Amino acid sequence: MSFLVLLFVIKLSLFNFRDLSTIFLALCFALLVVSCSVKPKAQSRYQASFDFTTAKSYSLYYRNSVFSDYQNLSDTDRNSVELAIEQAFDARGFAYKEPEQADFIITYFVSQNSRRDLARYNQGVRYCRYCLQEYDNDSKELSVKPFGTFIVDLVDTKTKRSVWRAVSDIRLSDKDNSQELQVKFEQALIAMLSQYPDQQLLQRAR
Repeated sequence: MSFLVLLFVIKLSLFNFRDLSTIFLALCFALLVVSCSVKPKAQSRYQASFDFTTAKSYSLYYRNSVFSDYQNLSDTDRNSVELAIEQAFDARGFAYKEPEQADFIITYFVSQNSRRDLARYNQGVRYCRYCLQEYDNDSKELSVKPFGTFIVDLVDTKTKRSVWRAVSDIRLSDKDNSQELQVKFEQALIAMLSQYPDQQLLQRAR
């Protein structure tokens, strides 16, 4: 669809205009349309011993919990992330419960060029890359860039350890308002949840 839009704009500009500057502007517009229509891609890994098929509820850590000590986002950005999480997981049929009653707690992190912050977050969710496997049995490591990678973990409420991690590149701008931020996080979460290890996905992975 995006490719057709690009061809249409180029053809229209060449047909109606002979001015190179007009054609250049038309090309820039077409490329903008194409870039905005690209859907986020995600990677994920999961703990095979955790029963994802019976998990029905999720929660988020309270703002006054220890989770805030290793979170690098502002309160405004966290609001956008958590609203996006609630909408994405509710749409998948999960129910929100208090942390003590939920099957897993959702945590998140956005890489901002600080290995120390990422290491502290990994320690906080007890992330073990050797303990999690890729759902399609691919042994490749999750791609976490120094800047602009959105990380989501599902933490088992019993072991306090991450049993599922998904990552997706995300482009954030200082000019983004809260609604724009929420949409970007939602799109990334949709891509991530397409790899949630439910019964159907696990059967394909075997």
